[in-house]
Formats: sequence, C-alpha cells, structure tokens
Amino acid sequence: MKTSLSRFQGTWNVTALEVDGQTMMAVGSLTVKGDRFETSGMGFAFAGKLVVDESKKPATIDMVFTEGPPAGTTNRGIFEFTGRDSWRMCLRMSEDARPKKFSTTGGGALALQTLERGPAKSAKRAAPAETKSAEKGSVPPRDFPTDPIPELAGEWQMVSMSFNGNPLEEQYCKMGKRVASGNELTIAMGPQTILRAFYSIDRAAHTMDYALTHGAGKGKRQLGLYEFSGGVLKTSFAEAGKPRPKDFSSAKGDRKTVTLWKK
Repeated sequence: MKTSLSRFQGTWNVTALEVDGQTMMAVGSLTVKGDRFETSGMGFAFAGKLVVDESKKPATIDMVFTEGPPAGTTNRGIFEFTGRDSWRMCLRMSEDARPKKFSTTGGGALALQTLERGPAKSAKRAAPAETKSAEKGSVPPRDFPTDPIPELAGEWQMVSMSFNGNPLEEQYCKMGKRVASGNELTIAMGPQTILRAFYSIDRAAHTMDYALTHGAGKGKRQLGLYEFSGGVLKTSFAEAGKPRPKDFSSAKGDRKTVTLWKK
C-alpha cells in the first residue's frame, strides 16, 4: 500500500549529489506540500506529484513530472530517512527500471541525492536564463581565452548524446539543456546540473575547451571538437584531463561524450 507523505512535508535542501558515479555540486531545494512537489534553484522549474511506498524494501519513490522539460514522464527511485531531518534517494532520471540500491556506479542515468530540512536556498524558482555557469566568484584561468562566442550563446536542447559508445534514450535526451552566456555555460539533465565551466573555441581548428568550475573535475581542462551549422551544434569531448578526441565517433570503451544540440 502507499504510505503517508507526512514526513516529507516542508522544504529540503540538496546537500550532496552524485550522478552516474561522479560527485557533482549540490544545488537547489525540494518543497513538498501534500502530494505535490516543486524545485527551486536547480536552473529550471520542475513540479509534479510525489508517490511513496514504505512497505517495499527498499522503500520506493516516484516523481511524476507535470511541469518542466520532463513533464509527462515519471522518474522512479528508492529512498530512506537517515535522521529526523534528513533523507536520501537514488533516482533513475528516465522512465527505465527503478534502481535497486543506493549507488550510481555503472551509469544508467542514476542520481543519488542527500536532502536536509531547512529554509529554501532560493526564494523563487529559477528560469533557464538565470542559470550561471561558473561558481559564484570564480574567474577563468589566466591562460584561458575569453574571446566572445555570440554564435553559441543562448539555450540549446539536447537532440542526442552518446557516452562511451552507449547512446542515451530519446526520452532522457529531452531533459538535456545547455545554457551559454559570454564565456560561461551550464549543462543540466532534468533537475540535475551536470557541468559548469568557462569555455572557449578555435573557429579555424574547430576545437572547444572547458575550464571546469565544479564537480569531480573542478579545476581541470576538458578538451573537445565542435561543428556548428544551420543552428545545430555537435560536440565531441574526452574525459577531463585526457587528450583531445580526433573525431565525432562514439565507440565502446572510448570514454568520449558526443552530443548534438539544437537551438
């Protein structure tokens, strides 16, 4: 049977976040009123219905989205309370099978969040245009180019993505968004910020570089290639700290991320 949501009522801040085995910067808040939830400070506005069942082992949680990029979809997860004012959930950020344990290793669009009760970190739900790429107070490295990149500015919707030779499911790609302003950018998948960085391009060589500003790769460079034509942007990136890829292919074991974006 379904369980009462009384313990979930109120506002919870995300204090720790891991996505597909990588530690990310924890941002944003989740507010629950009745069986409704909404987010704040995650770069995009999300809202919907929360369904939990503590009779299952582990206890299950479903986030039925009614607002935001994933509207009309359901993310399934598991949860446990770790204290009176803290809990964690492991969520599948797609409509695939529910995770079975509190771990994101092995990939598969998994997010592990720790949440603690408290006042919202942001007083209003942020719109995409308000999203900033670099952490507050950060500046580009001294040797990092800061030439304007007006053709790649604005909001971009993910069309397709492949990592390590594994393509991302279409419904999950719909949750991907890239927002660039000046030399800063942020990439988010649903409510989770995946990447924040300063970026630069070499138009003649068709290369793109990131100076990562948060997460496990903070302080590192990530090297890639890009193609831009007809409002479509294609990128191919190696892992942070690894040599630049030579093409836009995606094969098992190459650890490359190849993404197609459209304005």
